[in-house]
Amino acid sequence: MIDSGFWSFLVTRFIWWRISYADIITLLCIPTPLPQIFDFFILLPEMDMVSFRLKYIAWNVGLEKGKVLTFEAHGKDRVDIDISYIKDEKEYAGAKEGELLCVAQASLEPPRRVREWLNDISQACPRSFDEFSTQAFHILEHALEKLLKLLRWRIGHFEKRNPTRFLYSFEWAYNGKDWMLVQNIIQLKVIAGAVYQQISDEVVSSANKLWQSSTDEPLAHELLQEAWGNINNNPKSALVIGVAAAETGMKHLIAKLVPNSAWLIQNIPSPPLVKLLEEYLTELPTKVKTVNKALPKLPKSLLSSVTKAVLLRNEIVHGKNVNLDLDLAKEMLKTIRDVLYILDLYAGHIWAVDCISCETQSDWLKAKPN
Repeated sequence: MIDSGFWSFLVTRFIWWRISYADIITLLCIPTPLPQIFDFFILLPEMDMVSFRLKYIAWNVGLEKGKVLTFEAHGKDRVDIDISYIKDEKEYAGAKEGELLCVAQASLEPPRRVREWLNDISQACPRSFDEFSTQAFHILEHALEKLLKLLRWRIGHFEKRNPTRFLYSFEWAYNGKDWMLVQNIIQLKVIAGAVYQQISDEVVSSANKLWQSSTDEPLAHELLQEAWGNINNNPKSALVIGVAAAETGMKHLIAKLVPNSAWLIQNIPSPPLVKLLEEYLTELPTKVKTVNKALPKLPKSLLSSVTKAVLLRNEIVHGKNVNLDLDLAKEMLKTIRDVLYILDLYAGHIWAVDCISCETQSDWLKAKPN
């Protein structure tokens, strides 16, 4: 006698594998031994999958000519990403030599109505496919942008907030064959910028670990990227956002290293940024040390620059007429960039020290240990 649990098993497999009514009736009415029934299900073919491929053109963040980066993610929505150097700009319309071709690809299980349509695509495309492809687009775009942001954070690249230039194509294929353009996605992102860093094998390895561990580029770094992207058009607002980035980074570090203080630091006015950097930073319980010694206090030159940036920010937000020189604003944002990577170092990212400017590193080494 077949129990109710087996009936549930059959119903579930019917929903997922589209077994015909005749198959179920045959299996249940004929005195077939249970092992053979289970063998039937085991031998069923795997669910047909729809593959999606998203191509973006991005600004080069240090990839050398001829090198290809490959990243493989795990989990529910597995996304594989390849990043390559564009040698011939004629190959990709709108791209330039030296920029990056970023290709994200994943295979997703289609919903029932899409499966039915795939059996006869001569029929009108159902709305459910539009919804399905839009979902796939967002999965791939999120994974790609997240990886590019992690790469630029990891190497200390200082540019626009959005790391991509423009969408090149979005395609789909049934069971990995005959790639076709998805017609319902129209999106264009054009971001200008310059690049100075190089990507080493060690950078790729650590960026891949960050990506696999579901780490995101810190909000403080995103804010700084936004500030730098606005520096030429409006240096005053860029400085305001930059100082806010430093304050955000400090709060997040305290919340991470002293979890019991998270609520207080996020919900009540915190002490001035410079005071926290000068007096509290070295008191935080970081495990990072230099030759078995605690990290030294921040150099006075760095603190002096941060102090000036905070004072100018306060004057700007209080409506005073501040004549802010563009070069000075850029120098202040570069100082804040150093501060953020110092905070990353305290958070346990040893590689962050390579992203701190040589001037700050030199002054820091001369500073007295805590």
